[in-house]
Amino acid sequence: DLGHYVSSNDIFRKLLLKYDSRLTSNKFFLELISYIRTETKMKPPLDDYRYIPVANGVYNIKTHKLEEFSPNFVITSKIQTEYNPCARKPILDGWFDFDRWLEALAVNDKEVVALLWQVINEAINPNRTRKKMVLMVGDGNNGKGTFQALLENLIGRSNISNLKPDQFGKEFYLGALEGKVCNIGDDISNKYLDEVSDLMSVISGDPVQVNKKSLQPVEARFRLLCIFSGNDLPRARNKTMGWYRRLCIIPFRADFNGQKERHEIKDRFIKNKELLEWVLFKVLNMPDFDSFIEPEAVQKMLSKYKNDNDYIKVWVENFYIPNGWHETNHVPMFIARNKLKEFAEDIGIDKPKLGQFSNAVMAELEKTTSYKYSAKNGTVSSKFYDVLDPQGFQRKRFVKGIWGIHLEDEDLG
Repeated sequence: DLGHYVSSNDIFRKLLLKYDSRLTSNKFFLELISYIRTETKMKPPLDDYRYIPVANGVYNIKTHKLEEFSPNFVITSKIQTEYNPCARKPILDGWFDFDRWLEALAVNDKEVVALLWQVINEAINPNRTRKKMVLMVGDGNNGKGTFQALLENLIGRSNISNLKPDQFGKEFYLGALEGKVCNIGDDISNKYLDEVSDLMSVISGDPVQVNKKSLQPVEARFRLLCIFSGNDLPRARNKTMGWYRRLCIIPFRADFNGQKERHEIKDRFIKNKELLEWVLFKVLNMPDFDSFIEPEAVQKMLSKYKNDNDYIKVWVENFYIPNGWHETNHVPMFIARNKLKEFAEDIGIDKPKLGQFSNAVMAELEKTTSYKYSAKNGTVSSKFYDVLDPQGFQRKRFVKGIWGIHLEDEDLG
């Protein structure tokens, strides 16, 4: 008895053949499954965050007691580490102290250390969601991979899915989340995210449609913490507060290269049974919390991401103004559109939507400069031909009355 329910067509087929070895028809199997689904009174999976299924029972975080597995607990997964009420922190090989290692990951930022403990806490208890996804960001050998490996050892590899942010918007992928405790997407790219609605729904525990090949779509509600790591963050078309408030971006700035690099930490120490039982004991006995704390380092990362995620803002700051276009009397709209499209495609945005882009450009210009702009017909002053068209390919189109972004300050224009 595993202590939890398993969804498996293979197991069901074996049971069917045990009953009657002649029942091998796939058509009969599908009809039987359909009949059982129709006639069976379905119970929803356990969603009470007070109960956390561990390897040797169900831990009640309110009574701080371990209860036995029971059919009354409709459990579809359990973490692989056992609860040990007598667990104590081991010092491995006479030198490895887990707390000091976690402090090193956080570069001695106590608030980041506290946040990492909170992440571990939610990773093992997906029913207690704070409606955030965790993004661990940093270049090089900084420990984020080892932290992920710790979670995998604590929870169990079979209980973890590995979808990356862009895969949440693809057909047939969401089924990978079924029965999982946590999702860990490693080494994500900075590929532009055109669609994040399903990812946002999973993060907040809202229903999503799950498509399976050759089967009817079903509605599902997943409860699991989504953790992603990479050297950079993907930009997203969604720039609403609904997207930004779901992000918990944790910087990993440690440097474990050279003499600081110790392979035994990942290879042996974070697999140690005593250590894992102590980590589990500690997170199970943490005070309850409603939301992740927001260290200053995390707030700065989110602020930077908001700025970088707005590609029009980045283009204005890094191309339009440095090239002197902001002081050009009239920038033809087709020139601005073509350059912005090139920029967007260069940073990975496929087929950028540029309808009404001029409004966003002018708004950003007026925030960044002291000038006023408008969109209207106008004529490019000849002194700006080289600024706008250094190769001279488009000058025949610089005719009187062409639609463009117009600088209202006549003294400059």
